[in-house]
Amino acid sequence: MPQDLTSLDENPSSMQHIVKDRFASGLGMEVIEARPGYGVARLVIDDQHLNAVDTVHGGVFFTLADYAFGAATTNFDNETVTLTASIDYIATGPKGTVFTAVAKEIAATRRTSRYDAEVRDETGKLMATAHFVGYRKG
Repeated sequence: MPQDLTSLDENPSSMQHIVKDRFASGLGMEVIEARPGYGVARLVIDDQHLNAVDTVHGGVFFTLADYAFGAATTNFDNETVTLTASIDYIATGPKGTVFTAVAKEIAATRRTSRYDAEVRDETGKLMATAHFVGYRKG
């Protein structure tokens, strides 16, 4: 499925690294929307996302939220890197569940930004919340 990147036409060079994220792509994640201060990523859970007790591995939630954060920050002229991040795990879901992460900018200065992200299943149930502080390089 092709990436539907809202601002790709507006700033194609800044979007290339999010499209080419080999780690997220290898996990089956895709960016659904990306614009300054807002990013959405999605993943359908399969066997590779489950841990030893057959629940979704916590790293999957974190990576999906981080991918949405990356999509939201990639639209700026300067590349943003993560300074700090934290996540709260609330629930999990079975194989076949579709998770969507939405990251939104909460505050920003010239060099730093703060984002909150939520991961929800296809029914809207909250699965995890994450918080990111980013640093704009350059």
